[in-house]
Amino acid sequence: MKNFKTILLVLSVLLNVFLVYKFFLSGNTVPNEKDSRVAIQISEPNREIIMAEMRTFLEAVKNIHDGIEASDYQKIELNATNSGMSVEKHIPAELIRSLPLSFKKLGFDTHERFDKIAQYAKEQKSKELLHQEMSGLLNNCTSCHASYKIVSK
Repeated sequence: MKNFKTILLVLSVLLNVFLVYKFFLSGNTVPNEKDSRVAIQISEPNREIIMAEMRTFLEAVKNIHDGIEASDYQKIELNATNSGMSVEKHIPAELIRSLPLSFKKLGFDTHERFDKIAQYAKEQKSKELLHQEMSGLLNNCTSCHASYKIVSK
């Protein structure tokens, strides 16, 4: 009887490890031989959320760049804040759970970089420092687009 309980316990632990990996760490990805990027498969409504967020990022980057050139720290702060971590609370938990861990890490880091730019603008840091932070932010953008594509199920 004791061996039976031990076997059940081991099987239960293994099943739980598999389920955690499947639903929280691996995400929904599909390989494609013609495109080396990882295809992240999500529902069409969730895809639209991510696409809208990326368009907002691009608009923010353009407006932050214009703000840096014009030394308009208020414009920089406003646009960076609008793409910072505060927007994450509007993302459905189901969408976040469906994304691969590496994609989530890159996304959260991108939001944090926007917050850092907002803070630097609030402190009226130098244009050089703001440009340096923008360069790191854009590295995240290009890395993401080079590594992933979002496809609907």
